[in-house]
Amino acid sequence: VEACVIEDYPRMAIRGVHFGIPPREEVPFIKRLIRYLLAPMRMNTIFLQVTAGMKFDRHPEINEAWEKANKKAAVGEAPPMPHGDMVGGGSYLTKEEVRDLVEYAREYGFEVIPEVQSLSHVQYLTITYPEIAEGKGEEFYPDSYCPLHPESHKIVFDIIDEVVEVFKPVCYVHMGHDEVYTMAVCERCKG
Repeated sequence: VEACVIEDYPRMAIRGVHFGIPPREEVPFIKRLIRYLLAPMRMNTIFLQVTAGMKFDRHPEINEAWEKANKKAAVGEAPPMPHGDMVGGGSYLTKEEVRDLVEYAREYGFEVIPEVQSLSHVQYLTITYPEIAEGKGEEFYPDSYCPLHPESHKIVFDIIDEVVEVFKPVCYVHMGHDEVYTMAVCERCKG
């Protein structure tokens, strides 16, 4: 074999994966995934979607509505909640459980970026607070909130505060703003 030089380094600074906060019973699997697959593949970032998968102390009604809607969907009494099976298995973890998972990932060199769905994909908020929904009554689970409703940002900022307290993000919080399907249709922002 001829002598050669092998250069072995990642080409991209951010090499990440995205998944939701896992159901409690899947946390050991996620930890094995981090240790035995993602770290050896030189991934360095996990985008962890929160939705209602973490207990909110300021707004526990969000977790209650999320869990109730997912239970109804599981027995066919309601349509499936968007991301309901992907985040918390339709339930939620305690803050300590989430903190433990984040710290575990950091031990393997990961930056964990929390994803707080806001503006779009906020069915977890609109089922809890139908008064903030954009396009009320136009769909079973309104997918966005009215950005002009005085309560919308208060609720979202409370959630962000709790997420930041638990995750202690290094640089980023992912705000989710993708796929805004319903906008400027409610009485506050029509037109």
